[in-house]
Amino acid sequence: MSLKRLRKSLLLLLMLCVVRDVLAQKHSLWEGLNPGPYSVGFKVFNERDNSRSYRPKRDYQGNPDFREHARPIQISIWYPARPAANASPLPFAAYVHLIPAERDFRKLTKEKELESERSFMAIPLARGASEAKLRSLMKMATTGFKDAPPQAGAFPLVVVGQGLGFESPITHAAMGEYLASHGYIVATSPLTGAYSSFVKLDLIDLEAEVRDMEFVISSVRALPNVDPNKLGLIGFDLGGMSALLLQMRNGDVDAVVSLDSGIAFEHNTKLLKQSPYYNPSRLRVPLLHATATREEIEASGAHEDLSLFESAVYADIYRLRFKGMRHVDFTSDYDAPTLARSEDILSEPSSDGFPEGLLDQPFYGWVRWRYYDQPVLTGFPGRL
Repeated sequence: MSLKRLRKSLLLLLMLCVVRDVLAQKHSLWEGLNPGPYSVGFKVFNERDNSRSYRPKRDYQGNPDFREHARPIQISIWYPARPAANASPLPFAAYVHLIPAERDFRKLTKEKELESERSFMAIPLARGASEAKLRSLMKMATTGFKDAPPQAGAFPLVVVGQGLGFESPITHAAMGEYLASHGYIVATSPLTGAYSSFVKLDLIDLEAEVRDMEFVISSVRALPNVDPNKLGLIGFDLGGMSALLLQMRNGDVDAVVSLDSGIAFEHNTKLLKQSPYYNPSRLRVPLLHATATREEIEASGAHEDLSLFESAVYADIYRLRFKGMRHVDFTSDYDAPTLARSEDILSEPSSDGFPEGLLDQPFYGWVRWRYYDQPVLTGFPGRL
């Protein structure tokens, strides 16, 4: 299979899995969708990037700060696994309890766990759901088995970039599980500002996320079950901007998926274009951008800038618009999902058009997206 076909295959498999995004099993966070052939392992690595400081050695008064100075990067990994026959999957609360430990790696206390649950109930992912429903969610079994032995073999790596207001890896936990069940290793880290947990929409914090994703790639590629020659990026919101810049400066990336990210919104592309790494001619791999309809974007007061799609002449670009999709619907929205209709998805092919057969096969939308129960996407022949 040619390299170009391999890249297209990876992109469209990601499209299938992202636009299905973690679809459903008969249990856990998924609903009504079939898992892949693999059990799912889940690991967390608490790492520090010693090339970057997160805190200064002294405060504004010159007093020494004895806390760790190196940048904290908590890496969450979902991977094909072979858990023991008597192993139990993690409850959803285990993901939630990671939130207070994202930058502070000290052992969690019961008080911190309860605090993390209260914090989760207040974030956009959970907003609108009743407390009773969220308490029930905490007890729900995921498909992830903590620290399960990895499945033999080498699997493609997919690195996910998070977004503003959705900084925690829990944002796409369902997607991580689903892709891992289909033979991918999915890794992500919290979105963190350059010098604090607060993230600003500026060039400094955008670059910080790009470097964090690079750190994740470097760290996870050292694992023996990762195929070093197959790398995909998925980015939501600010994470899509970071994924795009990362590809433009890293020729190892094979495909990029943008989930309602800032790569096509005027107020964000102004920032994106300030980066010295922004160069549409460097985008030479398939790119999928999924977002809402033009009418809904304009009604929200936002304005699109599609210049990237017009000037990236060396890339196969696919755009999907979803009717009735809110920004949060491109995440693991833990409120009750709403079934959407097949006519609510609109394709915008690149100048070369969508590949033949792209709209011929059925797929089901991800549990925490709005779901589709009619034909939408398929991949090219072959699998990475």
